Amino acid sequence: MTNLQAKPRQVLTVLAPAKLNLSLQILGKREDNYHEISTVFQSVDLCDSLHFTFSPADKGHLEIRLHEGTACDDFPLDDSNIIKKAAAVFYKAAPAPRPLKVTVLVRKNIPLGAGLAGGSANAAATLLALNRYGGDRLAFNKLMDLAAHIGSDVPFSLAGGTCLGEGRGEILTTLALQAPLVFILIKPRALSVSTAWAYDAYDRAQSSLGANSATLQDMRQELIACLKNNDVVGAAKRFSNSFEPVVFERYPVLRAIKERLIALGCLCAQMTGSGPTIYGLAKDLVQAKKVLAGIKEDQSKASNEPWYKDYGFEADAWLVQSISYGIKVIEDEESRRKN
Repeated sequence: MTNLQAKPRQVLTVLAPAKLNLSLQILGKREDNYHEISTVFQSVDLCDSLHFTFSPADKGHLEIRLHEGTACDDFPLDDSNIIKKAAAVFYKAAPAPRPLKVTVLVRKNIPLGAGLAGGSANAAATLLALNRYGGDRLAFNKLMDLAAHIGSDVPFSLAGGTCLGEGRGEILTTLALQAPLVFILIKPRALSVSTAWAYDAYDRAQSSLGANSATLQDMRQELIACLKNNDVVGAAKRFSNSFEPVVFERYPVLRAIKERLIALGCLCAQMTGSGPTIYGLAKDLVQAKKVLAGIKEDQSKASNEPWYKDYGFEADAWLVQSISYGIKVIEDEESRRKN
């Protein structure tokens, strides 16, 4: 294994996109206590921005800071942050030849605990940034192996685009998406859903919730065919999420948000991951803007819409589009001039 080569101080800017699950089917529990899933991942243009500063040091150290103006009280800056876990995994595979100080300045745009893989995207960004600083000494497939050791969504965050995810979600097959998809995302601010709880709730309820494997496979293949053929209307009929029944039972506001997005004109609406973010698929950008305006109007003081009036959840909303890439590294202009 070739070690990292020390370089002068350098800054890399890394964009880390969020993901959606266009379908998420739980196929069963495995002997290793993970769940076998089949999912269609999609990257969208809601991104965290991470700025990595590298400099020689007497002792190796990685420091995480939040960008000024980023309000994210629950974002840990200590060793529990997945950025530090990713760095440890990387340096075990490609140790630095001499001590290096790394400062990571994070601008959080992807909300925490939202089912959008913000943490996984930050981990993938760390792997790619450290590898780029070392001159891309590790091949991309090796980075993907490291990503799988960090978390199930990290490999997709690294690869991005549109992918079929199998196994725990780490076995990826790239899919061809013929045209951009446009979504409205809604995330109640005061609500988060534990993925561990969601899997446990699903396991307890699966006898009444589970579809047979042949039906799930048919739905999956039909969805993939629709995406390849630019049949957005057909694809919308085949979006699915195995978590929705159990999560909606505990958090009925999410069902109400889903119903409201459809009432505003979305082709379909669905929860991503284990929630709580709900997204609506719009026919086009014009319609998406109308839906977003409707959601914002719902949150006015005069609103009588049930999702807001009955449950009282303030929510953040975004208009996003599908993208064909994952983590993107951009070398800082000032750093390029100096080197």
